[in-house]
Amino acid sequence: MVPAHFETSASIGAYAVRADQSGPITIFVINKDLHAYGTVLVHLSAPMGTGHLLEIDAPSLASRDISYGGVQFNNATGMLSAETRESQVNSDNRGNYKIHLANASIAVLRIEP
Repeated sequence: MVPAHFETSASIGAYAVRADQSGPITIFVINKDLHAYGTVLVHLSAPMGTGHLLEIDAPSLASRDISYGGVQFNNATGMLSAETRESQVNSDNRGNYKIHLANASIAVLRIEP
């Protein structure tokens, strides 16, 4: 676990992990609210590099139309229909990474050292 501070008005759960002292930090942000979405500011205790964001979402919790990195799963095979996409996230001048999180979704932010 890595010390991190999260600011948001949404009902989220979040945690940051790192395999070793020199590797990237991976942050998992889970929006537990079925109706609200919002912005999450992630602030780490030390300056880091560029972030790469992968989003996981669906129209509803009961939906089978799950999007992983912007790509739909094939419901017949369970396989992804294409390569996943990540978006680049840079920190602002105060070291904050800003994530826009849809309702009932998950964001995985990998930040390079």
